[in-house]
Amino acid sequence: MRFARAISLAGLVTGLAGPAAAQVGDFTFLAGSGVNALGTQVGAYKGQLDGNKIDIFCVDFLNHVSVGNRYYVNITSLGGAPNLINTRFGSYDIYRQAAWLASQFLRVPPLPTSQWGTLHAAIWQLTSGTPSVTAAQQLVVNNWLAQAAANFRRYDYSNVRILSDVAIRNCKVLVNCGRQEHITFVGGGLTTLTPEPASMLLLATGLVGLGAAGFLKRRKERRQS
Repeated sequence: MRFARAISLAGLVTGLAGPAAAQVGDFTFLAGSGVNALGTQVGAYKGQLDGNKIDIFCVDFLNHVSVGNRYYVNITSLGGAPNLINTRFGSYDIYRQAAWLASQFLRVPPLPTSQWGTLHAAIWQLTSGTPSVTAAQQLVVNNWLAQAAANFRRYDYSNVRILSDVAIRNCKVLVNCGRQEHITFVGGGLTTLTPEPASMLLLATGLVGLGAAGFLKRRKERRQS
């Protein structure tokens, strides 16, 4: 992820309609974040997808992209049960944890830029590789990774898209084949999952059952006293 050699891209869409999982888009990398850490730029970068300017998060440290590069990307939705055949890493849990980490750049109040380096390093360690970090920085990275593993299943990923260079479908190796892969968010960060109606009904039925059991137990105890 070296800027002008390997560029990080980051994740908040501006005015982008939700693309279908198999859609191919026309992508151009526009600019870096201007925030430097660990020998590269980190955090939210700027791109353009099918004429719409977007913010994007890089999840692929091993490959390169430069300002002005234009190429086609496969756009994969991370919601539901995604088909990851067009992605570089192909792992449901890896991408969702990476998306959870990327969403931390969008926190309110904002995450201090002094923490961007270890946060982005956590994304890269989760996926492809990372810049050199000190022992103290690695402890912070490990904390981010532990938070991602503990929390990522609680969120809805239907607004998350993976942007993968179409060339990687023919790659036999992860390095130096196709340009960097990125995550972007449609309309904002992650939202927490809400129980489905059937699940809520089951929970309510269980609570009613527990209440009834308690009532009968207390009634029996009163009779015996």
